[in-house]
Amino acid sequence: MHEFESLSQNRLLKPSNRSAAEQITGLLIFSMSFFLLEIFNRTVVKEPLLQETAWTLYYLLISTAMWILWRRFSLRVIKLEFSGFLLALILQIIWGVDCFGFKETLPTLFALTLLWCNNLVATVLFWKKEKLSGALFLLPFLWSLYVMGENMIKCISNP
Repeated sequence: MHEFESLSQNRLLKPSNRSAAEQITGLLIFSMSFFLLEIFNRTVVKEPLLQETAWTLYYLLISTAMWILWRRFSLRVIKLEFSGFLLALILQIIWGVDCFGFKETLPTLFALTLLWCNNLVATVLFWKKEKLSGALFLLPFLWSLYVMGENMIKCISNP
């Protein structure tokens, strides 16, 4: 019995329409998108260590949430959720460059606000399709809110 079938029978994951090989490939693809962003943040942006760790968890949760949806639904059915996933990736790049590259607080706050809004909408959309997937988006949603608040304080104290 495959590991994925075992998880499905225990009701942690609902049954998939994809084979075990497709599921593993999909997980690798979704994880790689944020892994590449992690490499970008470590080499180009050089985030502080605490934030690196938190963002790594953030990337892991978002890619796992997307993978859970993808393994059950076709991309045609989850095109809105997939768009939110890609938008999160793009906003992460913009945020990192603004915050650590240009060291600009106001554009960073704007990017983080968009990221937080994206995460809010994504959490709701993912939750509607698959509860576990939506639950995995809760921590990224809260983390982006925290980072947005932290940046807002920097904006207010350094006009």
